[in-house]
Amino acid sequence: MIAFQIRNYIETIVCFNYANWLHNTVINLYHKIKSMVRSVTDIGSGRRFTYSINHTLHSKIRASQRGFTEINLLDALDYSIVIRKQGLFFYIVADSKIPESLPESRRNKIKNMVVVVSGDSDSIITCYKAKNN
Repeated sequence: MIAFQIRNYIETIVCFNYANWLHNTVINLYHKIKSMVRSVTDIGSGRRFTYSINHTLHSKIRASQRGFTEINLLDALDYSIVIRKQGLFFYIVADSKIPESLPESRRNKIKNMVVVVSGDSDSIITCYKAKNN
């Protein structure tokens, strides 16, 4: 009986500590969400434009789980084909769009990457690697 009570007590402590850790991790990620600012130059007019892309909490967690950095996401947005479907923008990185001047490690990281952006708020919804076709 005592062994059973001790085991239950330990399980309760472990579960409580894990719940606290998970809660603190999510809160820390939420506070680290920031806007990614990017500047681009229009080739035709030579004018410089600045835009920002924001993370949702979901996209920040998914990017972290999948090992994508902010630079990977910005590269994917820069070197992709954009498809609009159901009110979303799918930024799909194609081999032909990735410049040879980009270091090989960065090229390999963004190859076949898909970034899904909300059509009405410029927020990244999620990102993932597409299967090779």
